[in-house]
Amino acid sequence: MRLYNAPLNWLSLFTRQNCILADEMGLGKTVQSIAFLQAVYDYGIHTPFLVIAPLSTIGNWQREFETWTDLNVIVYHGS
Repeated sequence: MRLYNAPLNWLSLFTRQNCILADEMGLGKTVQSIAFLQAVYDYGIHTPFLVIAPLSTIGNWQREFETWTDLNVIVYHGS
């Protein structure tokens, strides 16, 4: 196993549970989460995924999804 596969393998342990991925800023949580969701989709689970993020980071999440995956991204925000 390569070091860059470790987070994706760790996240795959939580496919039937709720989990929160948290650590210091700048360590790649966004890309790790997006890679995990793409792997779940590639595995054959084609259901909608819900990502909840602060309003200040929504644009970044959308841009990263569009850059790294072929998943359809829809942003909902407001009151």
